[in-house]
Amino acid sequence: MKTLKNIFTILGIIIFTISCSNDDEPTPEPVPAPVPGSNQHYSMVTSGYYHSLAIKTDGTLWSWGNNSAGQLGYATTTTAGVKSPNQIGSSTWKIIATGGSFNLAIKTDGTLWGWGINDFGNLNDATIGYKTLPFQMGTATNWRAIAAGLSHTLAVKTDGTLWGCGLNNNYQLGDGTQTTIRTLTQIGSATNWKEVVAGNSFSIAIKTDGTLWKWGTLQGITMTPTQIGTATNWKYISAGDNQTLAIKTDNTLWVWGNNTGGQLGDGTTNPRIDPVQLGTATWKTASSGRGTTLAVKSDGTLWSWGNGTYGQLGDGTNANNMTPHQVGVETSWNTVYTTLQHSLGTKTDNTLYGWGNNTNSQLGDGTTGPSYSPKRI
Repeated sequence: MKTLKNIFTILGIIIFTISCSNDDEPTPEPVPAPVPGSNQHYSMVTSGYYHSLAIKTDGTLWSWGNNSAGQLGYATTTTAGVKSPNQIGSSTWKIIATGGSFNLAIKTDGTLWGWGINDFGNLNDATIGYKTLPFQMGTATNWRAIAAGLSHTLAVKTDGTLWGCGLNNNYQLGDGTQTTIRTLTQIGSATNWKEVVAGNSFSIAIKTDGTLWKWGTLQGITMTPTQIGTATNWKYISAGDNQTLAIKTDNTLWVWGNNTGGQLGDGTTNPRIDPVQLGTATWKTASSGRGTTLAVKSDGTLWSWGNGTYGQLGDGTNANNMTPHQVGVETSWNTVYTTLQHSLGTKTDNTLYGWGNNTNSQLGDGTTGPSYSPKRI
């Protein structure tokens, strides 16, 4: 018994010594769960009504959000929201564009691809239905620019020619008719088109000489490409549902179109038929959505105005704003994109952020909860 008592005594001393020796060691910090997409860096982002699309800096293509029309580009029939970015294939890409529920993209080899809903031949295919995987639209390898409207497609080749297909009930293809076109068809004979964007039922483009053009239905009807004003220093354009903005080479911002939600930022709800300069500030880029406008000034600050019902203005509220107001204090914003109810943006370090409605996981942050201010993806 004495021997056993000694053994227990020795064991007690050892345990006490060990516990004392650990008193000075720091308690390990819990390892935080990885943030979805936190190690991904993006060079281009865009979004449809309830899904998002992005190109990483390595040229890979990623998508997330709603997949009800196959717009995520996966070999799956699931319509559930994909909560974080997932890679599409293994190719490298250079340009992307999104319509309401379909996508267009140009690979680094100059080929044009599309997927998602093809209700009016907007994917250069007469077969109506969903295209769940990216497929090549034609055989050309010299595509340079693309635009996706609600149900129409426009594209520019490196030779400066303009092509279109899809719904044309409001002359949005610019061929002078209202006939739906189900295969890519050259629009006109001009060979100096540079950039093109598409709204719900209208289109805006810039030619290589810096002139600005429109067609379709936007504060009036234009059946074929018609020049807007006489200025020759336009460099950037963005089309929302029913309004447009553009930036000149002097970095001034110009707005026109519908203004029922204050999306033109002039403090009124009056529509504008022609471009009107917004203030005197200089801007780097801007994006027009459904009643919402986002823009980045030359100093890298982020600004927003218009409809903020879903938090898509990023100012921490769900209120509307009739004039531009700054979002946060950061000075490193690079690009922005806003659409139906959510917004995306990248900073100069290529990190990606999202805010607004997230019921379809279109923010890509791993949740379905909304965010009223920019949140890292």
